[in-house]
Amino acid sequence: MAGQAKDFNVFCVDVSPSMGQPGRNGKSHLQTSKAVMNLIVQQKMFAQSKDEFALVLFGTPASDNRLNESEGGYENISVIRDMSISDLSLLHYIEDNIEASTLSADFIDCIVVAMDILAKAAAEAKKVGQLKLFLFTDAASGYSDDGLDLIVRGLTEKGIQLLVVGPQAPENHRHGDQGGDDNNGHGDDGYHGNQTNLYGKKTARQVAGEHLLSRIVQQCEGDLFSFGEALKLVSVIQTRSKRQTSRFTGCIEIGPKLKIDCKMFTKVMSEKPPSWKKLSAVSEVAAVPGTMVVKMERTYHKQDEEEIEVDKEEVVKGYRYGKSLIPISAADEEEMKMQAARCLQVLGFTDIRNAGQHLYLGTSISVLVASSNDDAAMSSLVRALYEMNCCAIARYVWRANSTPKIVALKPIIKSNYHGLMLCQLPFNEDLRPFYFSPLTTDKTQPSDDQLDTIDDLITTMDLMEAFVDEEGECSEAYKPKMMFNPLLQRRYHCVRQRALHPKDPLPEPDPLLSQYLQPSEDMTVKATGTLQKISDLFRLSKVEQKGKAKRTAAELWSTREEISTDGPVAKQPHMMSKSDEISMASLRRGVVSEVGTQDPVKDFMTLLGRDSDFVDTAKQLHKVIFKLVKESFGDVIYPKALDCVRTFRQQSIKYKQPDVFNTFLKEMKEDFLGTRYSPFWTKLIDEAVSMVTNEECAVSHVTSDEAKQLMVGVADLTPSTDQEVPQLESEEADDLLEMM
Repeated sequence: MAGQAKDFNVFCVDVSPSMGQPGRNGKSHLQTSKAVMNLIVQQKMFAQSKDEFALVLFGTPASDNRLNESEGGYENISVIRDMSISDLSLLHYIEDNIEASTLSADFIDCIVVAMDILAKAAAEAKKVGQLKLFLFTDAASGYSDDGLDLIVRGLTEKGIQLLVVGPQAPENHRHGDQGGDDNNGHGDDGYHGNQTNLYGKKTARQVAGEHLLSRIVQQCEGDLFSFGEALKLVSVIQTRSKRQTSRFTGCIEIGPKLKIDCKMFTKVMSEKPPSWKKLSAVSEVAAVPGTMVVKMERTYHKQDEEEIEVDKEEVVKGYRYGKSLIPISAADEEEMKMQAARCLQVLGFTDIRNAGQHLYLGTSISVLVASSNDDAAMSSLVRALYEMNCCAIARYVWRANSTPKIVALKPIIKSNYHGLMLCQLPFNEDLRPFYFSPLTTDKTQPSDDQLDTIDDLITTMDLMEAFVDEEGECSEAYKPKMMFNPLLQRRYHCVRQRALHPKDPLPEPDPLLSQYLQPSEDMTVKATGTLQKISDLFRLSKVEQKGKAKRTAAELWSTREEISTDGPVAKQPHMMSKSDEISMASLRRGVVSEVGTQDPVKDFMTLLGRDSDFVDTAKQLHKVIFKLVKESFGDVIYPKALDCVRTFRQQSIKYKQPDVFNTFLKEMKEDFLGTRYSPFWTKLIDEAVSMVTNEECAVSHVTSDEAKQLMVGVADLTPSTDQEVPQLESEEADDLLEMM
């Protein structure tokens, strides 16, 4: 970003003989220092940062620095690279050219040289971010503490952050925990009275140097890391730090008069992998590859034999409407856009459970906080929503003429701020109305032992205290802020390897990354007994599929009666039975969970076949029959409703529930007689549909005479002719067509 402040960093690396001595793990402090520097630079390169780096070595045969030339006294200190943006040349130099020498130099003098470089860079820059001085040393090279107070004061006044990597410091001077040996074998360098470490016994000068560095770090409020700690901290590559910029600055509008000034910040957003650039493979192997960037051009052609090229200006978009393509010009497309003003307008309030996490839409979660002038108003709104367990539903347009969205504003109460979490909600078109069978039925109801065992499993695999740190303290495991995306990290590692070593094979995946998505061994061992108990309680048996007998071609294409061994078989086409018919409606239906108006008889029978409660299912069919009759245009849907009544009556007798059907028939007579629905009642009489009597079902309390009495005088009743037949609205007509 133009004009953005950038950081200035100086690497001061000790190349004295002691830094090159390998430890018991086979690695020297200099090798670890080079690895840490490489990773720091790569972090900036992957983030495409404009931060600048300088490299200073002390303990070199040469004395190439500006202070030695002007003032003298800064021998064996060489400025290898002045301030510049990080690039591959810096990485290659760190990895290939930094070697231990036979000389030593004063690390205090090196700090002064680095301070001079940082002061010069800050003076020439337009905008300055942080000034960082990295000192890599084992403190064995010796020092002179003349003018130490002036040096500490200069670090503090110029705002230079001192980061020392090397010695193991006293506990109150160090950054982070007490350490111990880490995975790289550089953890405990043996301070705290122990004068030995992985690299042998410490000298008196080295111990004194550690004390001095610890004192400097404490006075200038810097940080001190062991070699192992520093390597662990930078081993995971992170992209650029996210700047706290507001996505929306405006007002929360509640009614025509109440407005609360606020700012919106992105709290969570999916991090996408960096995109690949297209390069020329031919240029890559050339003597002078150049940038290897490929320029992509796109042309448009008609889909005909001649494939005539069409200018880009003559190309318009098209919308497929049935089998036709409807052209939409740029002007039409612009006019189609919603003319919406920028706003965040509250539509109302609802229970927070009505906007559950299963309804969240989009790829980010944002937080609204009040501007400085409206802290009290925002805090009051948040507290009220929190205490009432409610959230606000709002209309959100983040900029003028952008697509309006429906969002939920949920209260957040933290120790340092009160705010509203903004979550986008779906419209009807965004929902997927899938229906699934219930998990528990009368046959699959879990036992108390099974429920208790699952409770034990959840307790055993509880993550709240599953992580144990080096000091033995328990904390929550798998925290998002402590986990890095294995895909991104794998890509960064491979790109880094290919950049530094183009001919070498790609590295193996880091075992540390795979641990992010694997259960811990301790938790797995702890849950072994419970998992075995679950295996015993929830027995799985393999269902053997019955093999189908092989059939001859004649059997496939003929009916059984036509198969004869005496002569040739007459071939006839296979006719699809009514039960085999497939319709688009049946494909759309999915799993039946209730009686619908599309195929109510089939839905009713399907639900009864699942051992559903007859009374509840019959009530659904009852409502559907009334709906079909009342929404029928004339007598168009009467046959479907009549089939439902017949099926209802048959199943009432089968399930010995005659009272349910008889009550339904009485209610229908009361509702339909004397109205425009009387013709349907007449059809029932013509089809001889009456109440279920005790002759048909023993548990019925209705006699034949009572059933006949229900139909007496019906033929004389006619619907009122002066009642106006209501006109169907367009939406009702669409529903009618669907039911037909």
